[in-house]
Amino acid sequence: MARIYEVAGKQIDLDDADAVRALSADEFAQLIKQTQTRPVEPGDTAPTYPIEQPPAGTGFIILNPPRTQD
Repeated sequence: MARIYEVAGKQIDLDDADAVRALSADEFAQLIKQTQTRPVEPGDTAPTYPIEQPPAGTGFIILNPPRTQD
């Protein structure tokens, strides 16, 4: 089931990656806020995003993959 949100007067479908990528940073922030606050519709299998932040001290790190041996 598609989830469509209105952002800056535009209808944005979460399944339309090009439309989501075309959003400005502020528009994307509005979209994320809407996904967090709008209740899930019956039968919706789209991912949900938690509203609460992780506990203090929680984080993640992104590392480069290890070098391959020739």
